[in-house]
Amino acid sequence: MTIYVFVDKSLTVPQQVVQACHSILESKTVYEGEHPYVIVFGIKSSKMHKVKQDLESNGIECTAFYEPDVDYKLTAFCTKPMERHEYMRKFQLLS
Repeated sequence: MTIYVFVDKSLTVPQQVVQACHSILESKTVYEGEHPYVIVFGIKSSKMHKVKQDLESNGIECTAFYEPDVDYKLTAFCTKPMERHEYMRKFQLLS
């Protein structure tokens, strides 16, 4: 199983790491099961909501994290643990 994490790449690298972890922890309260692989993608801040909506409209469940210290901005979200998905090939890994 794999969790795909999408993080706002306009954040600093340390913030990206923390926000990605927040989204995974948030999802762990929703999804229980085996320990999954984790793949992290960097997404432009302006595209975060659209990417999340596109995934959900394709039947991919997501859990979002809205950072309270940044006016509850969507800073990261992740998918429900799932089998590897071809749809994810179009996204760029966080670098």
